[in-house]
Amino acid sequence: MKDYLVFRLYGPLVSWGNIAVGEYRPSDSFPTKSAIIGLISASFGFDRSEDGKISELVESVFFATKVFTPGSLLRDYHTIQSPGNVKRFLLTRKDELLDSEYVETILSSRDYRVDAVYDVALSEKKRTSYSLKEIKNALLSPIYTPYLGRKSCPIALPMCPEILSSDSLLNAFEEYNKILMKKYESADYKDPLADLFSKSSANLFLWEDPAIELAEQDHIHSRRDTVLSRKRWQFQDRKEFFKSVSKA
Repeated sequence: MKDYLVFRLYGPLVSWGNIAVGEYRPSDSFPTKSAIIGLISASFGFDRSEDGKISELVESVFFATKVFTPGSLLRDYHTIQSPGNVKRFLLTRKDELLDSEYVETILSSRDYRVDAVYDVALSEKKRTSYSLKEIKNALLSPIYTPYLGRKSCPIALPMCPEILSSDSLLNAFEEYNKILMKKYESADYKDPLADLFSKSSANLFLWEDPAIELAEQDHIHSRRDTVLSRKRWQFQDRKEFFKSVSKA
């Protein structure tokens, strides 16, 4: 039996940044580890400059995701005013933009996912200062506002973190879903995500713990989402395993 900390993520918009070059800012269909570490770091109240604390958090947990639905793609077109190459000294942002002769425009496209639903599971990788219980408490009472990839993507429902002991990752996800269903039933309240769950015929599972055995139908891919330095925005590759499981 192994302990898992499982919590749910839902928002009208999410954005899980992928490698971005130039004016296009893509989003993955499922959470990146860097985004989840950022969410937990915000809940603890870490600043981006605190690389030591964030690195310790990265090393403390394995990360896994259950994708109920990846949502639909929304591409947002941005125009951003920015000052040109001005030699004189400027004190404020207002001063920069006052002289229209020197104002330039940056164009960009940013991807979001609409109405995506995920469960995230964390398991202990190495004993550090941050136990699953401490992470759970931080998610229940976050210091900074947690968001789903971008600050424009707030969390729309409580994360409802639970620590479960289970003989497998898939069973932990299943047990967690039953716990939430019982909570809604006991409150005589319909699950607000029930309609979204019915839109997909299969669930996608992704995990990084190499101790979880792979079946023949499972696959491996590489993602550059392990945080090296939040201060310098540096990341490195990691292996992630995934499988699709048809709903009963």
